[in-house]
Amino acid sequence: TRRSSDLGTVNSWRHRLKKRIPRLKRARYTIVVEDEAFFVQGSPSGRKYWSPKGVPIKVPYTGSRKRLTVLGAITDKGRQLFRTTTKGFNNKTFIPFVRALLRRFKKVVLIMDRASTHRSKKMKKAFGKNKNLKVIYLPKASPYLNASEHCWGRGKHDVMNSEYYPTFESMRNAVSEYYRTTKFNLDILAYFNRKTSEYA
Repeated sequence: TRRSSDLGTVNSWRHRLKKRIPRLKRARYTIVVEDEAFFVQGSPSGRKYWSPKGVPIKVPYTGSRKRLTVLGAITDKGRQLFRTTTKGFNNKTFIPFVRALLRRFKKVVLIMDRASTHRSKKMKKAFGKNKNLKVIYLPKASPYLNASEHCWGRGKHDVMNSEYYPTFESMRNAVSEYYRTTKFNLDILAYFNRKTSEYA
């Protein structure tokens, strides 16, 4: 488990962001937090199973470890954008997602963690001269500051907990439909002031 950033680093980051956000909003930028999650087909997670009395519980298991990637973004106005892909999390999936954000929101401040793909040379080459995109990185090891984490925790509970998907396509359809239709109503700015103890 990665150690969370020290409080001094986080508070310094918050102080700079607090000054910067009003200026960005006046310039008509949309504040966006972004993150990715992975959903793996296999044995269902969870603890709630049942069977008739005296009959052993049989938990279905596909043996598959196929993985679905979900890229997600939430704005300070409560709007959201999610995309699923079977091609993993890399430049080939992340850069098109950023382009989709720009098409939808026009001027974007993208706040995200320091994953290597987020900071790649290809990412910088694709958007380095784009004045409609500004990037702010979260402090290292501080997922509790990103509201998207709530979306992943809730989604895995609602879609994967104690659920059996006999095929990868059935799992993909369930996850895609969930993130297409679920409204999370999160205050992303409030998350920037969360304490580590609030992260669950």
